[in-house]
Amino acid sequence: MRPLCILLILSAMIMYSCTSTPDGMMDEGDRSMITTAEYDALARACQEDEHHLILTQPLTEQSNYITNEHTLEIYTIVLLSEQFRLGLANVLFPPTDAIIAEIDGIYITAGDTAYEWGLDGDRYVYLLTDEGYQITYYEQGALTGREMIWMTQSEDCDQVSYTQYVVEADAGKPLGSIEFQYEYNQAGTAKIVYFGDCISDPNSPSYNVRIFEDLSGELETEQDGNVVKRTLWNPDGSGSYQLLENGAVVDAGSWTL
Repeated sequence: MRPLCILLILSAMIMYSCTSTPDGMMDEGDRSMITTAEYDALARACQEDEHHLILTQPLTEQSNYITNEHTLEIYTIVLLSEQFRLGLANVLFPPTDAIIAEIDGIYITAGDTAYEWGLDGDRYVYLLTDEGYQITYYEQGALTGREMIWMTQSEDCDQVSYTQYVVEADAGKPLGSIEFQYEYNQAGTAKIVYFGDCISDPNSPSYNVRIFEDLSGELETEQDGNVVKRTLWNPDGSGSYQLLENGAVVDAGSWTL
């Protein structure tokens, strides 16, 4: 995993979603300021205990999760998964001083819920549709924007899907490619999470996490679309792992606590 890239993604999520608009930066006219009541209910739904990603107690104790690289990886990835889930619920709403965006007849039409805010001439437009939320980034003076974030969330937060796109081309990161992706699903009594950072880089890993009702779980690590590691753990914290190359197991082992 690349912790620097993870930190950059978290920083970007907060910056793009919570940047306030200084006085005088935008002409509000007679446009109303945002009210947060309609968003608070959605945010609260994701805070409910039933959605928390809970590790079995033995794997939350430092003396146990530092036992080997596999237990440490489980602890780290599940913790990151939970932080992303809570972070998305908290920050992906317009800042309280955003203003209602004007209808342009192209991206924003009558009946849409849209807000905008910005700094130094750049601006962000938040659009709520029947399918989900979208945040588009407009450079100073630009008439067309670049889709930066697409997110869907069910009212009860049983399903959350978030995709962040590259809006400023960089080496190895083509404009419009996927920068970060996160998905959360509650299927019966199981919680299923997928996330990957810097997805445009084939060498950067992504993760599939499944946690079951008895707090056993599975973690699959993918690289360039292929599973390279599969880790299983039991309610007592014991577990096993497999390392794979081209679908074939090349190493395997187990541990007990």
